[in-house]
Amino acid sequence: MSMRSVVSILLLTIFGGINASAVNDSRPDGITGETWQFGPLNRWAYTHIREILPTKNIANDSNLVQPIVGLNDAKDNLSINLDGKTVQLSDAMKSQYVDGILVLKNGIAVAELYDGTLTPERTHLMWSVSKTVTGLTAASVEADGFIDLNKTVVDYVPELAKSGWGQDTLRDILDMRDSSNWVEDYDSPESTVRRQDCADGLLTGSMCIDTDVIGNYKFLPTVGIDKSRQ
Repeated sequence: MSMRSVVSILLLTIFGGINASAVNDSRPDGITGETWQFGPLNRWAYTHIREILPTKNIANDSNLVQPIVGLNDAKDNLSINLDGKTVQLSDAMKSQYVDGILVLKNGIAVAELYDGTLTPERTHLMWSVSKTVTGLTAASVEADGFIDLNKTVVDYVPELAKSGWGQDTLRDILDMRDSSNWVEDYDSPESTVRRQDCADGLLTGSMCIDTDVIGNYKFLPTVGIDKSRQ
């Protein structure tokens, strides 16, 4: 999915990376299943993910595209206030390792900027933007009467009955206030996020204490309950 496709869904989307840093467009040395998520290599990897992992573009219906008003006239820079100082948005992007940003005001594109190896035509790894797309899809499906957000996860996915999400409602999940003991610590190989990365093949090597690639269907039911969050 290109950045222009993503921002047609989101009011403001910033693509960046944990521990990212500047990198040119040629493939850097040392890109492996163990290294691609970490800076400085991730800056290149996030816009060349198909050269690292098996991915596929999802085709859209060209008859159902909502144009972004003003995109053709959007500026390629803006002056913004940051920490009490007036700075150029492009400079702020470089300092924070932001790959791309689209600014909308009252539904009209004001500025569209790119940095790193991202271009308007190039795809970028979506990471948590996927949650926004999923949430919007769920709202549409509920409006059509196909799901009930007040029902529990186990009503729809019985395989997760014993997991930390089993008794959460779909609304709880969409509001990100679930009961699981999920831990998002990117520096710890014992954290849930890293164990899942390894289980589904996104990560290999020294960060993987569990070496078998078992897939999410087997991994997700193993995520437990955090009773303090119920």
